Amino acid sequence: MAWVLFMFASWSNLFIQPEYNSNGMWLNDGPTIRPSTYLYLLGIALYSLASLMSLRMSAREFVGNESDVGSYERPIALAIWPSSSVSPGARFSPS
Repeated sequence: MAWVLFMFASWSNLFIQPEYNSNGMWLNDGPTIRPSTYLYLLGIALYSLASLMSLRMSAREFVGNESDVGSYERPIALAIWPSSSVSPGARFSPS
């Protein structure tokens, strides 16, 4: 859905043209409020909401898992330490 909003934002920019007078002199860049700006922002908001929802889903999976794994395998920690050299069974302890 967010991708569709980005495409509509790009498409809506095609119809906003600068205005010229009868002599061909530039008057202005078109309307001051452009719908594409808000479509882009809405698309970014949808991407961030989808990311938050998927983070919640992965956290629920982690809580439902009864194995004893270290905190480095939580989704937030994976975003912070993506290339951890810790073995899968060991617990993460900062130095």
